[in-house]
Amino acid sequence: MIQPDMEKSTAQLIDRAIDIEKRAARLYGEFAKLFPKPPELVDFWQDLVKDEGGHLKLLMDLKSQLNDKQLAAPANLKIWNNITDAERLLSNNPASNIYTLDDAYELTHELEFSEVNAVFLFLVQEYGIDKKQLDFARDEIVQHQSKLINFSRTFGDRLWRKGIFPSQ
Repeated sequence: MIQPDMEKSTAQLIDRAIDIEKRAARLYGEFAKLFPKPPELVDFWQDLVKDEGGHLKLLMDLKSQLNDKQLAAPANLKIWNNITDAERLLSNNPASNIYTLDDAYELTHELEFSEVNAVFLFLVQEYGIDKKQLDFARDEIVQHQSKLINFSRTFGDRLWRKGIFPSQ
């Protein structure tokens, strides 16, 4: 098992996870602007923004429920490194590298099926106060990822996505 890092606290870990949720929500909001047609596509991106807001609220609630000792406890190093990987995906204005809807979809898929959701679930499992929060978090992740899985059935396959360019 990877040991905690005595220099990195649980509070810092949660703060970084909160920041990732905010950045993902902003990115999906940018995608809604880049791809305004059909309107159902905007709804798709805005729905992901809403989901990220729910994740954000859950993490903020979780942090507020922890005591000072729990917040100061050393962070799990594996989870810390997972967050670092997710931050890399969201660094350097990722929307500037989107040339087609497929680029946006693939980045979203990579982000949502990366360690981001594993971090979110770990935090709720490790520090969640009750079973209800954990069940909610698990359901959120499944529903959130299902939206991406169903994307092709709803809008079009990869070939179609590659032919949709951002609006100017």
